[in-house]
Amino acid sequence: MTGNMAKTSRFNDFILLSFFPVVMIYMLLQFMGYRLPILGIYVRLALLYSVLLSIRHAGRNIVSTFLVIYILYCLLSLVFVTDSDVKLSGYSYDLLNFILPMSAFFIGSNKIITDNRYYNWFLYSVLFCFGLGLFFYFFSTNWYVEKISVLSYDRLGTELSDLDELHERTRFSSFMYGPYPIQYLGIPALSYLLFQIYSDKDKYRKDKWYYAISVIVIIVSIVLCQQRTAWGYLAVLIIFYLVISLGKKKDIWGLLIFGVVIFAIISFVQPNFDVIGSVLGSRMDEMSFSSAMSGRTNQYESLWENWTRPIFGHGMGSGGAIARVAGLPGASDAGYMKILYENGMVGSLLFLGIIIPTLVRVIKKRKYYYVELHIIIFFLIAMLGSNALCISLYYSIMFWYAIGRVWNSNYLNEQSLKQQ
Repeated sequence: MTGNMAKTSRFNDFILLSFFPVVMIYMLLQFMGYRLPILGIYVRLALLYSVLLSIRHAGRNIVSTFLVIYILYCLLSLVFVTDSDVKLSGYSYDLLNFILPMSAFFIGSNKIITDNRYYNWFLYSVLFCFGLGLFFYFFSTNWYVEKISVLSYDRLGTELSDLDELHERTRFSSFMYGPYPIQYLGIPALSYLLFQIYSDKDKYRKDKWYYAISVIVIIVSIVLCQQRTAWGYLAVLIIFYLVISLGKKKDIWGLLIFGVVIFAIISFVQPNFDVIGSVLGSRMDEMSFSSAMSGRTNQYESLWENWTRPIFGHGMGSGGAIARVAGLPGASDAGYMKILYENGMVGSLLFLGIIIPTLVRVIKKRKYYYVELHIIIFFLIAMLGSNALCISLYYSIMFWYAIGRVWNSNYLNEQSLKQQ
């Protein structure tokens, strides 16, 4: 049986789909000052339970084999990091934020889950997070400005006194403590949303308002987060779907115009929208490619010069952000070099054993994997200038889930039948 949660109870279905909604609620409560660690524990247990629920139904293939070996290889690298307490803390950090998200591969490759409910609940959660964040950002309740002021003082060493200063000094982060989640959650959500619009065959679709407003919410959030990679890939996504719609699905052009009209109306009603131009204009120098690469080049060079264990590496977490903060060779913006430094050539080949066959398959069968194609390529590009796969447990879930989907044979068969 395909297309549903066959042989699973409502309880299992709830656990599987509650992950992202609970993450957003947990982050919102934290932002408001309510510390409920039980929710943080729940999302980790929910992920593990979902994996255990899925792993026995996951297909066996070369990529799943490489993934399991790579996870074990990273875990066993503990023997290389025991000589430093700081490196040991880096190992623990990566265990949570690098290894645990990999398990989402098995959720994506679960052959009895071939519908899009996991994507749907991810999208709903992102829209909730971004939509509520934009409401606070533009309407600026006193509570929100005061809270951002406290957080900005921690990050920037300065207090913010009014809305203009808030917009000028901080990138949009909704209530998630930084701009990174907007990038790593926003692009996958937009990839799925645009695919929904593209594949919707209802010429008289009744949910145009939902589609248009959702696209606006995500695009505005991505623009305001002021992340270079997000801006670049935002353009790629829009151009891609407009191009493949030519001659086949012209409705998507109408929807784009519809969205622009809605955005213009909202801008007229809410004058604070004019802050977008001034804020982004004041940061153009900081957003240049050359300034971005200068700091990242230093991180690459630091790890390269201290790479004394080229075969097996220095151990998981030994060259990440934790090590860098402690004054040791490390990187927070050099994903590929971090993997090479920590995993050595052996571990790096295992990682490539996961990525290269997946890229070949997703490109070869791209008409069935438009969503996964963009999610995977975006993260791989982002890794050039960031530790995209280990910056947080929550951000890379969809990357590994998308890789699992690429190797879900039942999902592929179902998509093939739909397009015949």
